[in-house]
Amino acid sequence: MIGYLLPPILLIFSSLVLLVTVLIAARNKTSAHRLFILYLLLLIVYGSIIYGMRASPDLESAYVWEKLIVGVLPFLSTLLCHFCLVFCRARSYRWPLFAVYVIAASFAIPQVAPLVVSGMQLKPYGFAPVFGGPLSYLWMFYLFGPAIWALVVLIRRRPQEASAENRNRLNYIIAGLVISMFGGIFDVLPVFGLPLYPGAIIGLIVFCILTALAMVKYHLLDIQIAIRRGIAYLLLSTVVGIPYAGAILALNYYLSQLSERIVFYIFLLIAGAVGLQPLWQWSQNAVDRLFYRGRFDFMTTLTGLTARTHSIGQVPEFTRNVAQLICNVLRCNECHILTRGTTSLKDLAATGSGNPASISCDNPLVSWFETHDGILRHDQLQQFPELLAMTSHQTREISSLNAELYVPVKTGEKRLVAIITVGRKRSGAPYGLDEEKILQDTADRLAVNLENAYLYMVERSLRERLENETASRTEFLMAAAHEMRTPLTSIIASSELLSEEIPLDPSNPCSNLVDSIRVSAVILNRRTTELLDFARLRSASFELKTETIDLGKVVDSSLRQLEPIFLQKGQSYKKNMPHDLPAVKADAGRIEQVIVNLLSNASKFSPRGGTISIGAESGHNQVIMSISDEAIPLSEQERSRLFQPYYRGDNPNRLATGLGLGLAISKQLIERHGGRLWVESHSDGNVFYFSLPIGE
Repeated sequence: MIGYLLPPILLIFSSLVLLVTVLIAARNKTSAHRLFILYLLLLIVYGSIIYGMRASPDLESAYVWEKLIVGVLPFLSTLLCHFCLVFCRARSYRWPLFAVYVIAASFAIPQVAPLVVSGMQLKPYGFAPVFGGPLSYLWMFYLFGPAIWALVVLIRRRPQEASAENRNRLNYIIAGLVISMFGGIFDVLPVFGLPLYPGAIIGLIVFCILTALAMVKYHLLDIQIAIRRGIAYLLLSTVVGIPYAGAILALNYYLSQLSERIVFYIFLLIAGAVGLQPLWQWSQNAVDRLFYRGRFDFMTTLTGLTARTHSIGQVPEFTRNVAQLICNVLRCNECHILTRGTTSLKDLAATGSGNPASISCDNPLVSWFETHDGILRHDQLQQFPELLAMTSHQTREISSLNAELYVPVKTGEKRLVAIITVGRKRSGAPYGLDEEKILQDTADRLAVNLENAYLYMVERSLRERLENETASRTEFLMAAAHEMRTPLTSIIASSELLSEEIPLDPSNPCSNLVDSIRVSAVILNRRTTELLDFARLRSASFELKTETIDLGKVVDSSLRQLEPIFLQKGQSYKKNMPHDLPAVKADAGRIEQVIVNLLSNASKFSPRGGTISIGAESGHNQVIMSISDEAIPLSEQERSRLFQPYYRGDNPNRLATGLGLGLAISKQLIERHGGRLWVESHSDGNVFYFSLPIGE
């Protein structure tokens, strides 16, 4: 009995509390406030009548109260509809609303009540009306008709609100109205025999609380978040709870031993703990798609467009697709994406009814976005002094865009790279915060693509400049080397002829001069040859003349060339070349050049009387040559730079002559053969290794 009488008491108490709250909190009372106050007063009357009916001693007394309810409820429904229309600022419903009030007043006539409710009946929960009159169904339809009308108006008004706060207030009222309608359904269905408890009073209480919050509270919790979370929890409970309960029932049915059931219970708990997180993620994503289908599909499409944009040539197509996507999602007349150039922002993508446009970089709008973030509305152009100082030409530039919103596209370093302009909606409605959030997300994605395109252009420009400089340097080196070789050949030939005419005599100055000319010319010719080889290796025209060669013969030829140098410094060499060394496929002349260069370096940096070793071994389809010296061990820093062009060492105790190209050329030659050249240092010297693939 207490549970049956408690709901109307709660309705009266909550209505009184909300009435006082609205009267105190709402300082500037509008027509909507006054209608809601009147609605709360009528709810107090309705709650009192409900309490009187439920507290009646018999069916006859309850029937008297029920006839009063028949007259009050239509006024409640009509007043609720009137409040919603006024809250939405609807102006064109005056005469339909007047007709609804007339119908509500007709139901309040005492003689009409028996035509709706013919009597009372006793249900398990208490008294309930018997709808046996000719106007019963019309009366029920009327109770829900104005509420449905109000709901449609609220839903249609919501996307037209420019303020997110106002849209959230409408969300509160819509949610409360839907709950109250569901409560009314639960109040009617038990009359027709369904075993349900009346829920209209609970629905009305929820509606009043949510509506009062929407009217008196300034910052509201986004009710969509609460609904979204609630649906996600409900979905998760359904997905997890039903199978879980089924598994427990099955275990109880098939397993008779308690110990067996405990093991399986533990297994179910572990499985639930492991699988709960992915199931929650799945349910949350499913609900997010339901609530944010438009934005979800938009961001999915935008991500796909971004992923397919790999080069600078695809950026115009990407921006056109993005502009078209914005037009489709926001249903706007036109959209422009103005990308920044040296002197102006040019239209890279114009969609809808818009024509390609551009604005100069000195336009105050561009200067504004260089120092300010966030979206700018067209009506705000008149609010900031910086944007008012426009010439007639700059004003025409802005007008040609026909824009309602201006969205800056900035990189992570806050550099303005583009501006997105969006025209008016086809419906004429203002843009809300949801649309602005979509545009801001789009601008962020577009900024990444344009920044990548900009960096690619800079990198390509630098690369082309370096390639041109390298090509010019290579051409100069080759031309200079060729020009030097012609006189050098003559000098070498002439010096050799003179040395034959003038006997070698250390006491003869002429003999010493001729020998000095010949040696210097040979050294200079060798340096010229190195420059030519280095330039050829850097050009695309360099080719190797590969053939199957015997490395032993190449080593013998190299040693014969360097024997005079070894004898001059009193050095000896050890050769450890296996007789069964496999042949390799290589350019014999170039490999001999590498070996001669490594042996001459070993002789140059080894002390007088030192020993130079050369060996080879095979394995893993390659031959590895090694040349060791007794020079000062190389430091780790020297080894890391040893094969760089023009590097001649950092150690002042190590005598370094030449251009520093020998090892760089050797390394490139070995790598052109598909091998590798490296150096290792030990306490008694250094060992140079290079590998060559075994010939087929």
